[in-house]
Amino acid sequence: MANASGQCKRRSAFGNAPDGGTIVEIVLKPAIEKPLFQSAIDENAGCGPEAGRSKNGALTLMPSLRWLLVCSSLLAACEGGTSLSSPARSAEAAPSSVPSVPTTEPRPTASAPAVEIRNGPNPGSFELRANGVIELDPELIVERQLGDGSFQPVQNLDLGSMKLVTSCTQRVDKCVRVDERGLRPLAWSGMSCSSQCNHTCDKNVRLYGWYRFVVRSCDGKTRFEGPVFELAKTP
Repeated sequence: MANASGQCKRRSAFGNAPDGGTIVEIVLKPAIEKPLFQSAIDENAGCGPEAGRSKNGALTLMPSLRWLLVCSSLLAACEGGTSLSSPARSAEAAPSSVPSVPTTEPRPTASAPAVEIRNGPNPGSFELRANGVIELDPELIVERQLGDGSFQPVQNLDLGSMKLVTSCTQRVDKCVRVDERGLRPLAWSGMSCSSQCNHTCDKNVRLYGWYRFVVRSCDGKTRFEGPVFELAKTP
């Protein structure tokens, strides 16, 4: 029978066989209760002088040493898994660094002019369009385009200057108010004297070439220039 130190004890029983021989019964019992898995290993390992050896005579490890190595291996694997997973978790937790891309400040878009001059269907006709409300000088300026591309004002039209009026009977105020609804002043006839509302001319010449209309703000500080148009030599 195995004692607490792991050695084996034998209990023998003797008897007589029918043929006169002697019967020896050896019963092996563990001195202490062992776990089921250790008892199974011990039964395979055996007791006595052959304990700790395999069938081919090689030394075998005792059950307690086997389980010690198994637990040590599992503990090392758990610690290794923790140490390996920590950098991965740190990499996941760390915010990804995005390379900074230099941004280009958007250029301010050129605002539309407060007043737009649009040529009409007939040479000399036009209309004004305003962004919001603006007050203009009542004088309508006509400029002629020269051969080098520059412009020169045409003087003494309508025996003075043409006006931003819609009829010849309209009173001319100090400023002309134009809003988003626009304004369609009387057209330029193309004549030098009877240009708009004047009808008393002793010399009246038809002009031709390339021209443009220009208006100014009521304080005279801002000019608004229209697109060029052509006056034919013969109407």
